[in-house]
Amino acid sequence: MDEHELALETVRHGEKIMALSNTMDEVKKQIERVGKIALSVERLAASVETMTKNMENMEEKIDDITKEPAAAWKNFKWMLVGILTTAFVGGVAAALFALVVK
Repeated sequence: MDEHELALETVRHGEKIMALSNTMDEVKKQIERVGKIALSVERLAASVETMTKNMENMEEKIDDITKEPAAAWKNFKWMLVGILTTAFVGGVAAALFALVVK
């Protein structure tokens, strides 16, 4: 190998090193992008978790709200039965009292 071939080989090695350096720079940029994406995904997951908890709380509140009218109607129904029963028993007692007093 003479000086000319050695110079050409040195130039080729220099070009390869430059290409590898450019490739490394691009890989570094891609790693930074992947890191940013990973951070975004992590934040998104935390947001989804918070939204899920909020939805569960809302579902519980909605269940409570929908149960209230049913419970009120049930209480009203039994109160109405009690009033009607009291009125009937009071009427029967008044009629019996009226018959006894005569």
